[in-house]
Amino acid sequence: MVASLLSFVMVYLLASSKFSRKGGGMKGVSSDGRKGRKRYSSDGSKRKTSQKKAPVEFQQDVSPLPTLTRPGDPKLYYFTCRHTYEDTLIDEINRYTNRKVSAFSPYPGLVRVEDEDDILPHHYDPVYALQSIPDCVVVSGESISLIAKSIFNTIFDEKDSVDGNDSENDTRNFSELQKRLRSAPRGSLSIHSIVPGMCKGQKNPAMQNRSQKVAESLLTKIKKIFPAARRPQDGEIPSERWVLQIMLNSPEIAVASLTRCERIGPGYSYWPNIHHTLGLANVDIVEKMPSSAYRKLMEAIECMRVRPSESAIAFDLGACPGGWTTVMRRLGCSVVAVDRSKVDPVLMKDEMVNFVKGDAFAFEPNVEDICDERWMVSDVIAYPDRCTFLIDTWCK
Repeated sequence: MVASLLSFVMVYLLASSKFSRKGGGMKGVSSDGRKGRKRYSSDGSKRKTSQKKAPVEFQQDVSPLPTLTRPGDPKLYYFTCRHTYEDTLIDEINRYTNRKVSAFSPYPGLVRVEDEDDILPHHYDPVYALQSIPDCVVVSGESISLIAKSIFNTIFDEKDSVDGNDSENDTRNFSELQKRLRSAPRGSLSIHSIVPGMCKGQKNPAMQNRSQKVAESLLTKIKKIFPAARRPQDGEIPSERWVLQIMLNSPEIAVASLTRCERIGPGYSYWPNIHHTLGLANVDIVEKMPSSAYRKLMEAIECMRVRPSESAIAFDLGACPGGWTTVMRRLGCSVVAVDRSKVDPVLMKDEMVNFVKGDAFAFEPNVEDICDERWMVSDVIAYPDRCTFLIDTWCK
């Protein structure tokens, strides 16, 4: 079976801070010359010190905070994107809806959409969105247990509804969703705990621990009723996937979304993304790479959940300096690297890399390069019509 892949994804990353400690005098020694009690035990051996906790990163306010959900409110969606791409994503959404929705960014990397006329499809997948949080409800609670209870009563408990009232116009009527989730197989429900700071790539964002505890408390309640929240049997792969996303906007206000995911692409990829919270894949490599562009290909492979076998041949069109060729080699397959300029010297010495000097758009594989599994990857800069022509050619 021939597999072909072309990905144009953009990746940008962020990060961190440090602590200092005050102190004076001779540390660990008392006035009479004895070793200090805190750092040393009675026998004179040094005590083991606990590791410092990572500092909690600054929490920028979500503005404005969402109002609590009421019957008849517009449908509420959130989308995540790379920081600085908020306006681009908003423009994309406005073009799709002919500006009939209210779209704005309440926080870096986050776009909120209020859809009063029910225009957006449930599985709407904008090009510039990393993750979708559709059909949200907004609840509040003074404690972790009360927030979890509010989410459970709103989404999962058939006896309760938003604000205690039923309405034919209430867009958050979850009874049909509950019925479908009850019949979903074990292990099909994933729960993502989210805080806004994660959208900026913060490693230890404010409220993260609180959000995780809300999710844990909620899971305890859900799995008593819904098998989908329980662990699957050994080796069992669920035939469908669900995701419950919980995002704290403040210590007492939470946004929650329950969605049956839609399978997309050639692999085991779903939308909304069940494998990566907020759609953020970990694509950093410690070793030195020929270029940072490798992250784009790694992100595409991670999100699509499809990988080449070691017997595959990958054709990297426009390969120089060799970031994408390196990724394919790390995955185990041999690579034909095509470019007018040579790739990184390390790759030029690699016996599993065949460098071909030439034009990426004019290149045609040799007969000896034909095998059961072929991949084509390309990071060339070209107009869309040339790119689509290249894809069509290789897919044939």
